[in-house]
Amino acid sequence: MTNSRKKILFVCSDNFPKYGANGKMLNNIFCHGLKDRYEIHVLTHKFDLNDLDDEVIAAVHIHRFFSWFMFPKEKLKSLLKTGRPSVYLNLLAKKIIPKVKAKYDPGFFMSKDYSDELYESIKRLDEEYSFDVIVPNLIGYENADAAVRYKKNHPDSVVILYQLDPCGDNLLEKPGSAEKRLRFEQFFLEGTDAVITTPIIKRRYQRVFESKFSDKTTAMEFPAVEHVAQNYSYDENRIVCLFTGNIYKKIRDPRYTLKVFKALNGSGIELHILGKCDEKIEEELMSGNIIFHGSVPSEKVTVYTRKANILVNIGNSMTNQVPSKIFEYISTGKPIINIHKNADCPTLPYFEKYEYICNVLEKDDLDERDVETVKEFILANYNKYENNERIVEDYKECTASYCASVFEKIIESLIEKHQNETAI
Repeated sequence: MTNSRKKILFVCSDNFPKYGANGKMLNNIFCHGLKDRYEIHVLTHKFDLNDLDDEVIAAVHIHRFFSWFMFPKEKLKSLLKTGRPSVYLNLLAKKIIPKVKAKYDPGFFMSKDYSDELYESIKRLDEEYSFDVIVPNLIGYENADAAVRYKKNHPDSVVILYQLDPCGDNLLEKPGSAEKRLRFEQFFLEGTDAVITTPIIKRRYQRVFESKFSDKTTAMEFPAVEHVAQNYSYDENRIVCLFTGNIYKKIRDPRYTLKVFKALNGSGIELHILGKCDEKIEEELMSGNIIFHGSVPSEKVTVYTRKANILVNIGNSMTNQVPSKIFEYISTGKPIINIHKNADCPTLPYFEKYEYICNVLEKDDLDERDVETVKEFILANYNKYENNERIVEDYKECTASYCASVFEKIIESLIEKHQNETAI
C-alpha cells in the first residue's frame, strides 16, 4: 500500500536524535502534531563514524552525510589512525585550510563547500522521496542557502524557512560580515515561499525591509512550554539554585551572578552551573557554594533541574533573541531568578505573568541590595512551584501543540497554492 501522507524534509545541523536548542524545538513540533499527519524527514551531517546514513527513530526518517568541514575535531582521531594519505589530504584541504581562512576572514559567516554538500543531499533525497515541502532551519546559514538555491533551480519545490536565531544583527557573528548577512537576509526572504520566525525577528524584518515581506513572514513563539510532572523532591539540608547552558563571557557574562551568590556563601544556598564556559572564571569570583559541573548529557540536565529548588537565568547582551531555556524553566513552575543585563531585556515580558520570579538588573559593581533581594526571594520560595496546568494555559502560544498547528496551517496553505498553480 502506498503511503499517501505528505512528506516534509527538515534541514537542520543538530545531531539528531541528540538535540541542540534548535533541534529540540523541531522535535517538540514533530511530537506534538506534525509527526501524526506528515512523514517527517531530517537531513543533517554525521557527528561520528558510526552514525548511520539513514535510519528511522521515533517515526522520524533521519538522513546523514559526511562533511569534512563539519565533522567534530575530537572525532577525527579515529580517522587519522587509518594512516591513509587521502585522509590527511582531505583533512587539510576540506577542513583545516577552510577553518583557518574563516578565522581570519572578517566577512566569513557561511561555508560555501558545506552549503554545496547540503544542496546535493537535498537534491538526492528529493529525487528519491519527492518532498511536498522543504524546511531549512536557520542554525547555520548554509541550511537556508542550500534550500533556497535548490528552489531557485527547482521552482516546483515549496520551501519554508524556520528561523529562531537572528541573522543580520547576530552579535555572535563577525562585525565585518554584517553587510553580507543583510544581503543574505534579502536573498532568503525573497527566495522562500514562507518564513516562520520569532516575533522579535519579524519586527526587525518589517523595519529593515519596510514590511516588504510581511505577507510571507509569520511570527511564532518558541515551542518549548510543555506538560511537566511536578512530583518534585528536594534535599532538606541545602537549597540548590541551578543554571543550565553554556557561558560565553562576551554574550552571557556570569560575573555579576557569581558575585551575588558568592555573597550568599555560608547561608546554605548553592549555585550549580551545568555547561561549558569559553573562558576561565577569575579565581576571586569563586567560592565554596558555587559548583561548575561542565557539560553534562541532556538526561542529567533533566535530573538536576528536577532536584533544584530555584532556577537561575544568566541574561545575555543580545536584545534581539529570547533564550529558549526560559520556556523550559517556566514549564517547571519553579521559582526563577532572572539576572538580566539590559533594562529592555526581551525575557521580561514573558515573566510578567509568571508567579515566582525575581528580576535583577546587573550592575558594574555588586549591589548589596541585590544580594538581599535574591536571598529573601530564595528563602521565601525555595519549596514552592506554580501549577503546570495553569502555566500551559497562560503560555499556550509557546506550547509545541500550538506551534505545530501554526506550522500545519502554513504547510497546507502553500501546498494547496502550489497545486492550484500547477493545475492552471
